[in-house]
Amino acid sequence: MPDLVPEDSLPNVDKDQFRPIDLRALLDVPRSIQKPRVLMLYGSLRERSYSRLATEEAARILRRLGAEVRIYNPACRCRIRPRPIMPKSRNCEICRSGRKRRSGARRSGMAR
Repeated sequence: MPDLVPEDSLPNVDKDQFRPIDLRALLDVPRSIQKPRVLMLYGSLRERSYSRLATEEAARILRRLGAEVRIYNPACRCRIRPRPIMPKSRNCEICRSGRKRRSGARRSGMAR
């Protein structure tokens, strides 16, 4: 069995920066009346997604601790009204759609 790292050993923490919690400084701050708000995200659209399950579990824990939690559902797309197309944008739209507009110089050169 490999050697296990002892629990009190923290080789990745700078000991000068790691200080115990000062309870007086923590408790003297006036508390907010609002619950902390947390927005949780997950990226998978699969029916059985482990990232979604982990997000929902974390949300349950945060709610139990008193937070207001919302979970963003990536499958729920908001419908946004299309913006009006400006004249210059219409030219770009035509180019992207595959219909090519020929300028006067090109037309006259091709007609020969």
